Amino acid sequence: MFTVKKLLILCLLVLAILVPATPVFADGPNGDKVIFGGDFTLPSGETLDGNLVVFGGNVTLEEDSRVKGDVTLMGGNVDIAGQVDGDMVVFGGNAHLRATAVVDGQVVVIGGLLQRDEGAKVSGEVIEGFEGRYSRFFNFRLPRHWQTERYPLENWFFGNVMRALQAIFFTLAIMALGVLVIIFLPRQTNQVARVVLGSPLPSLGVGFTILTVTTILAVLLFFTCCFSPFGLLLLLALVIAVLFGWIAIGLMVGQRFLEALNVRQPASEVVAVLIGLLIITLLTYVPYCLGFLFFVVVASIGLGAVVLTRFGTQEYPLPTPVPPAGEAWLPEEHEESETSVTESEEEGEEAPPETDAEESPPEDQGSETVGD
Repeated sequence: MFTVKKLLILCLLVLAILVPATPVFADGPNGDKVIFGGDFTLPSGETLDGNLVVFGGNVTLEEDSRVKGDVTLMGGNVDIAGQVDGDMVVFGGNAHLRATAVVDGQVVVIGGLLQRDEGAKVSGEVIEGFEGRYSRFFNFRLPRHWQTERYPLENWFFGNVMRALQAIFFTLAIMALGVLVIIFLPRQTNQVARVVLGSPLPSLGVGFTILTVTTILAVLLFFTCCFSPFGLLLLLALVIAVLFGWIAIGLMVGQRFLEALNVRQPASEVVAVLIGLLIITLLTYVPYCLGFLFFVVVASIGLGAVVLTRFGTQEYPLPTPVPPAGEAWLPEEHEESETSVTESEEEGEEAPPETDAEESPPEDQGSETVGD
């Protein structure tokens, strides 16, 4: 049963997954700074007395800023316009050394690209890929002729591995959210899935229109100071609706997939939604823009079904609905009644003789009874 309590719990769970985690900042005893899941910017003229380590965020050192230690970044990009007294190491991200950048140690970029402007000073080695002293962590080598000067094959391999890990993590997060939705809102999810299956074209038209208009409107609201919070709320509502429709389509795909396998015992909806979400989410990673087009089409269909059913709380008629008898067939019945009345009036003139003929036998029987 759909209750307000279930809706509130589900919204909190969705927000917990969608909203980025609050960055965690930790300062070491020697002035070191460690950041998990957040960006770091060192303004111009300021100094960090220690090492800087960032996981899952971006680093920006403005001009005339200084880090008295090493800069280590994993899963993000770094933009250096200041000074780094130690080494700069970047795993799974890109590095940009501007003309005013000064690095007194080595510059190591693994799984990304290094852009070095003219005038940037590096005292140590510049390593792109699995070379130098850090190569002991990677005990395999690729032939030199397999690489190009600008895009080493080793960087390409490591970058693809990082992207694959991100795809796996995102897919697992969507699958976990799908399980929560099908547990808390099973009836609403099935209703949206039925509309997707029965009315895909109307759902696609409505969903694509709303997706386009809402995105443009949210971007326009972001450029205004007063209405930027409304743009954020509008975008958040759009994301929630798209996710709900995506999960409903995953449920439908999972059910059809299990039916195609001739599964004798009906599988639970949790199993179906897990299989369906795994299939459609992985298909979004198909290269050459095919994955993006697949995402737009599927997201539009799901969003349209969510809007047409008001998040699965009401039914939507099929493309060829049967009209109610009280509305569509009432005029025909009225015409038939008028026709029957006219025919009865025409037959009414001949009706008395037929009535006398039909009533005569009882009178004859009565006379015979008296004679006896």
